[in-house]
Amino acid sequence: MSPTSVIDRHAVGAGRPGWHRATRLAALVLLLPIVIHASMARAAVEVGNVVFAKGAVSARDATGGVRLLGRDSDVFQEDTVATADDSFAVIRFVDQTKMSIRPNSEVVIDRFSAAEGEEAAEFNLLKGGLRAITGAIGSRKPESVRFRTRAASIGIRGTDLVIRDCRDDACAREELELSQFEPLDTECVVPLTDYPPAVYYAVLDGGIYAEKNGREVELDAPAAGYADEQEMSCMSAIPRFILHDDALNRIDLDWDEIQVFDILGVGGDDNPMCEIL
Repeated sequence: MSPTSVIDRHAVGAGRPGWHRATRLAALVLLLPIVIHASMARAAVEVGNVVFAKGAVSARDATGGVRLLGRDSDVFQEDTVATADDSFAVIRFVDQTKMSIRPNSEVVIDRFSAAEGEEAAEFNLLKGGLRAITGAIGSRKPESVRFRTRAASIGIRGTDLVIRDCRDDACAREELELSQFEPLDTECVVPLTDYPPAVYYAVLDGGIYAEKNGREVELDAPAAGYADEQEMSCMSAIPRFILHDDALNRIDLDWDEIQVFDILGVGGDDNPMCEIL
């Protein structure tokens, strides 16, 4: 390379003093979203993992990023876990809380901490249904466990509970289809037989309390209740569509049983271990 060519190249750069600065600025602008996303990903708090996932199960994080979930996938605080048609998931949280999420559901993990003195487990059921068996947080600090729905907020006293958000006649149709089963009676005297759109909840072990507009309904197992836009009450029987939900009852299975069911395609109606009663 001749001296002249070296001088000419330097002269080109010298004639555009802002060129390098503009290039660095443009590169920074392009990299900034990546840096922010990576930083937020590092800051995400892992709170549990998927024990079993069937069908299409996904999680949307706080940044809007979506990832598919499968067996052994991690879940994080502020994730919104979603299940599609004919899909469900079972999640085990770090305090040994177990949660099964039925098809066509969305559950937000609003807040979860098992640290001593900072215990918190707060969930928001946006649609569909879930069953939860609370773990160490529910034992040590039950007042810090909360399940929110569109119609009521539910607290626990160490429990096995089911919540189902019925926005149309799906639950009524399921109840009719399961009429061969006997309902489980409760101590409540308020009957409800047609199951209109509402949020239904049941406690199978322990106790819960539902809150709405300054009112509170306490339920001790076995018991059920419902809440809609206008009212909230207990019920004289736990609905069949809660007791005999195959997806939600998978929460009772251990790892080996889940593997066998996954391989053989055995459903809840084929094995009594999947039934609550």
